[in-house]
Amino acid sequence: MKKILFFIIILCSCKSQKELVGTYLSSSEHILTKIVLNEDQTFSFKRNEGLADYNSSGTWELKKKKSIVLESFPKTTSVNGLVKESIDKSLEDTLLLKLKSHNNIPLKNILVLVNHKDYYKTNMDGEVRILTTMNNFYTSFESGYQFYYEAVNKDSNRFEIILETKVSSLIHLLNYSFKVKNQKLIDSSGKKYSKSFP
Repeated sequence: MKKILFFIIILCSCKSQKELVGTYLSSSEHILTKIVLNEDQTFSFKRNEGLADYNSSGTWELKKKKSIVLESFPKTTSVNGLVKESIDKSLEDTLLLKLKSHNNIPLKNILVLVNHKDYYKTNMDGEVRILTTMNNFYTSFESGYQFYYEAVNKDSNRFEIILETKVSSLIHLLNYSFKVKNQKLIDSSGKKYSKSFP
C-alpha cells in the first residue's frame, strides 16, 4: 500500500509540473514580459520596456507545488567584466573584491552576492572584504546591469574586477520566484503573468 501511495504522489507531482509548461504573459503600460517554461525545465525570459529589451534563460523548478523558481544559466550576464584573480598572503583569511568601471572609477555601494547566499555592499573604494572563500559572485548595479563570475582558482582571495556595459541587455535571474495560482504566475511585487493558450 505504501508503494502504491508513493507512486501516486510522484505521478501527481509530475502532472502538476507538466501543467505549468507553457507561455506566460504580463503587460502594463509600456512593459511587456514573456516567460516560457519548457518541459525539460529550462525557461526563456523576455521583457520589452519601450526601446529596451531584456533577455534571460536558465532552469526552473517547482517548489512544494505552490511556487516556481527561475535561475539563469551561470554565464548570463549583462556587462563585460575583466577579472584579475590572485593570491594575496597579506590578506590571510580575508577575501577582497575590488570593483571599478572601465575608466578606473571605484564602484561604490554596489550589492554583491557571494556563493549564492551572502550579500555585501562595496565601500567608498569599491571594495568588499569578507571572511570566507569564494566559488562565485554576482552583482547588480546601475538600473539592472548585472555581472556573474565563477572563480577559476578556488585558492584566490583577491579579485580585481573591471566592469563595462555590453550592448545587449541580458539579465541574470537568481532565485527569482513566483507563486502559482489558477493558471497564473505571481511575482513578489504582485504582478500577474497569465498563461497563454494556443
